[in-house]
Amino acid sequence: MTKPAPLPPPRRELFAARPQNALLAFLLLALAWEAAGTYAARPSPLFPVPSSILAALYASVVSGDLFQYLLPTLGRLFAGFFAGAAAGAAVGLLCGARRFADSVLDPFISAAYPIPKAALIPVLLLAFGFGNALIVVLAAVAAFFPVAVTVRAGYFRVDRSLVDAARNMGAGRARIVCDVVLPSVTPYLLAGARLGLLSAMQVVVVAEMLLSAKGVGRMLWLSGEWLRMDVYYGYLAVLALTGIAAAWGLKKIAGKLAPWAVTDAG
Repeated sequence: MTKPAPLPPPRRELFAARPQNALLAFLLLALAWEAAGTYAARPSPLFPVPSSILAALYASVVSGDLFQYLLPTLGRLFAGFFAGAAAGAAVGLLCGARRFADSVLDPFISAAYPIPKAALIPVLLLAFGFGNALIVVLAAVAAFFPVAVTVRAGYFRVDRSLVDAARNMGAGRARIVCDVVLPSVTPYLLAGARLGLLSAMQVVVVAEMLLSAKGVGRMLWLSGEWLRMDVYYGYLAVLALTGIAAAWGLKKIAGKLAPWAVTDAG
């Protein structure tokens, strides 16, 4: 008897396994941009062609300017992100585990989440002054809310039948939390961490612009003032690639520590 042909992968997995589709679309867009800018009767100074952007970015790499501005931004980003994500995960678990804590903290989270984080700069200036500490705190605040909200939501979606089964088998509260609750909440934690990481990156760049702190945000501001749009778009591309790399790295780390969560979170 011949073996039946294997079933094709689901559409979601099929497209997720082909990141080259996005790369191909980007290359086609870049080629169209290059052709439009090259053969236009009056090229716009606001939209330099991709080849000039790449040339400016290469010059920044060779001179070392890119790393002088990128490294401070990354340091502030990850310091704030890890602090904010840890605090957000703790608060989310507390809200899920304790009804009283949830009744007190959830309204504050709902009220504070929509406030633009840049609006906190005048207040935080009084506490931390100008410098790295202020930007790190802003990044931590930006990362805190997505993680807290998603972890809280994940806690409330834990399968209660699994909790009851573990309790009937004699598992204590700590054992239930470690073996049932945390594995169930982890996919939500990963989704919130990804959102928190990208939110923290936005806040760090804006803060560097407003506070004239050395970083990618400051370089974007200066290149815009000098109308060096090739440099401007080059640093925007660096930010985009940094976000992609950070999210990919987060997913890879999670895949080593909690592979089931990566499968569930996508």
